[in-house]
Amino acid sequence: RLRAMLETAPNAIMTISEDGVIESFNPTAERVFGYVASKIIGQNFEILMPDLFHNKQNADGSEDVGIALRELIGGHEIIAQRKDDTIFPVYLSMSEAKLKDQKLFTGIIHDITKNKEDELELRKAREAADLASRAKSEFLANMSHEIRTPMNGITGMAELALTTNLNPEQREYIKTIESSSELLLSIINDILDFSRVEAGQMVLENIPFDIQDVFKNTLESIGFAAADKGLELIWQIEPDVPTYLTGDPNRLRQILVNLLNNAFKFTEKGEIAARVQVIESTHSEEHELPESGKKCVLQFSVRDSGIGLSQEQQKVIFQPFAQADTSTSRKYGGTGLGLSIVKRLVELMGGQVWIESPAPSPVSPGAGPGTIFHFTASFDVAEKGLEEKTIAPESLQGLRVLIVDDNSTNRLIFHKYIESWKMIPEELDSGEKVSAVIKEGGRAGKPFSVLLLDMHMPGMDGFQVVDELKKEDLLKDIRVIILTSSEKKGDRNRAKEAGVSYFLVKPVTPSRLLESISEALGRAEAKKVTARESEGAVISEKPIKSLQVLLAEDNKTNQKVASTMLTKRGHKVTIAENGKEVLDIIARQSFDLILMDVQMPEIDGYQATRKIREQEKNTGTHIPIIAMTAHALKGDREKCIEAGMDSYISKPVKMQELFRVIESGGR
Repeated sequence: RLRAMLETAPNAIMTISEDGVIESFNPTAERVFGYVASKIIGQNFEILMPDLFHNKQNADGSEDVGIALRELIGGHEIIAQRKDDTIFPVYLSMSEAKLKDQKLFTGIIHDITKNKEDELELRKAREAADLASRAKSEFLANMSHEIRTPMNGITGMAELALTTNLNPEQREYIKTIESSSELLLSIINDILDFSRVEAGQMVLENIPFDIQDVFKNTLESIGFAAADKGLELIWQIEPDVPTYLTGDPNRLRQILVNLLNNAFKFTEKGEIAARVQVIESTHSEEHELPESGKKCVLQFSVRDSGIGLSQEQQKVIFQPFAQADTSTSRKYGGTGLGLSIVKRLVELMGGQVWIESPAPSPVSPGAGPGTIFHFTASFDVAEKGLEEKTIAPESLQGLRVLIVDDNSTNRLIFHKYIESWKMIPEELDSGEKVSAVIKEGGRAGKPFSVLLLDMHMPGMDGFQVVDELKKEDLLKDIRVIILTSSEKKGDRNRAKEAGVSYFLVKPVTPSRLLESISEALGRAEAKKVTARESEGAVISEKPIKSLQVLLAEDNKTNQKVASTMLTKRGHKVTIAENGKEVLDIIARQSFDLILMDVQMPEIDGYQATRKIREQEKNTGTHIPIIAMTAHALKGDREKCIEAGMDSYISKPVKMQELFRVIESGGR
């Protein structure tokens, strides 16, 4: 039976004596090594594995095959030799046995030539894939640069033109160019982002950020367009959401912008509402902030009152290049990539995205069934999260606030905010009832201290309500805060003349609203452990100091765009067309900072910066260098900083961003 097993075994099997002589050789061994058993038996095992027996010697210098055989006990991947002297890889499993007074070694040998060939093919395939990935990365970088360079000229010149004296017709033309270029840039960004995700090159940042700022800035990006369309734009941050988180604010903003733009595109009447709430955290009591340094899972929702989605449409909506139906792209436009990118980014943030349609919420009369996009994302709670929670001063607690807004969602949100600050809210859905309710409150000994008044309401608008209250002398002891989704020229002056305490443009952060209420009443400022910049602050029209700026840029149009922006601001500009000129110019003249394009002929921005930093080691000086580049892929900022640059602006360059960076010294 043992002989039959040896005869049919799939592996080569042989036995070897202690002195290295082959004692048996099965048929598979014959096929593997090319020897006939009758010819190989009696020969030394060394003929099959010659490399194993070199330098295995006794004390007297004679070769000791036994040493080599004992060292082989166990499993080894080694090189064997066939009868025709060809070598090939095998896996040898060697064991030792004692029969009577004789020691025998049994070798089971498996030819792994095919495995090695497969491994080689796999390695070649992996190298080819890496090469393709690098080629794709280089293509994306070049594509980004080639597209953004002319786009910078278009958007920059349009922005500059709008600062000049134009007649209404010219202004309309230029604004159309500007808005069209912004739309084109968003499409380009979608394509580049999708390509980065597909190439596995999308890596998220992990930095502290303020969730209120992200929400406010995101909603502001579509605020005016929503107002022009007659849509109400609403947002809600639940009180237990920590202000400061650690994660990628830019990618979070991108997700929200995609969802809000999608909602805007498919909504003709009604409202768009965004909300964020905590669904998983380390907090133990209701409305208590999660612990600093711990994980916090947030759920974001974007609800609209648009056309809605069928079940079939919901199944494909997150697939690349998919839209609700074949007519969607013709009617509404878009690449069909936005929601696919949203899905990938959400997954990178450790979350998931899903849809509810029709939306289970009341909508305006005549509006569509609506859709809600939900997504979750995981963040760390930053140290400042606890410090930045806005706390209403005790002097405000118990005061009555009248909320007047025709939109039920807005009333609900303001109601929650007022309640969380331990004030007493009351709601009205129109301006006609305000006077009667204020009078009734006074007669009942429950006067209102604050009137939160929506600007745009059917029937009586905010200003008409204020005018009526003034006529009836009801504004002596009540502070009015008007909130509007769109501001017209002269609105602020009219509000000031009417005695309105604050005129706030939506979206308004909870902290800004509480601050306005507190200041309007002349109470102690809302407590915040760390100072925050005033919301809505703008850069002054003229800089604090006129700077000497060296602009390194090889593209003539972009030279004109940047230099015009800077000179209009009051700065003095010298132009260099490549890195070599930069080095020559700074050897003769000193500057306050350098705006350095990355891709230039002769000496590029990286090389020029490194040379400048080397020279500064001897002089002990440091000139701020700001990269101003059309490279906008992940890792480009890091490459700039590694080269010695202080900051980074990606093209197309916006004036306010350019001014902010250079006037802060590149910070």
